[in-house]
Amino acid sequence: MELSVEDFLKAGIQHYPDAYKTVERFKAEFRERIKQSAVSAGFKIIKTSRSHGYTDGLWLGSLHSVKLSGQEMALDVSLWWSCPLGGGEIDPVLYAAFDSGPYKNSLSEPPSGSVATLTRLGDRGKCYLWLDPLRPGASLKADLLHLLEVLKGSIPDSPPTASSPTMG
Repeated sequence: MELSVEDFLKAGIQHYPDAYKTVERFKAEFRERIKQSAVSAGFKIIKTSRSHGYTDGLWLGSLHSVKLSGQEMALDVSLWWSCPLGGGEIDPVLYAAFDSGPYKNSLSEPPSGSVATLTRLGDRGKCYLWLDPLRPGASLKADLLHLLEVLKGSIPDSPPTASSPTMG
C-alpha cells in the first residue's frame, strides 16, 4: 500500500529529528574515517574542511590540505552518488583525488590487482582514483586506505612539468 502525501508528511514530521541526527552522525563518522585513513597512508594533514554538495550528483567527503614529500596539495576524498565516473553504472563510488597541487592531472594507473580505477574527468582533466564501495566483500576502512595508498603510489618521482605527459 502506497502512502498518501499527507501520511508521508506526517511521518516526516514525526521522524525528521532522528533522520537528521542519523545523517549528521553518518557525515561525521565518514569524515573521521577519511582523516584516519589519510594519516595511516602517510599524508600529513595541515587543515581539514568538510565538503558536500549536489553538483553532478550528490557527494559527501572531506577536503584536506596535506603535505607529502615536501609538496602542499589539496586531497579530496568522497562518496559520490550519480556521478559520471564509471559511466554511471556504479552508484555510489568512493574516490580519492588531488584537488590542487602538481599531481592533480598526472597520476599513474593503479598497480595490477588493484580494485581502484583511474579516470580523467572534466575540461581540466582532473584524475580520480575510484572504486565501488558496495561490491561484494568491500570494507570501507580497507577501501579508503587502499585508495589513498594507491594515490600516494601513483605520484611520479618528480613533479610534472609543462612538457611531461599528464597521465601515466
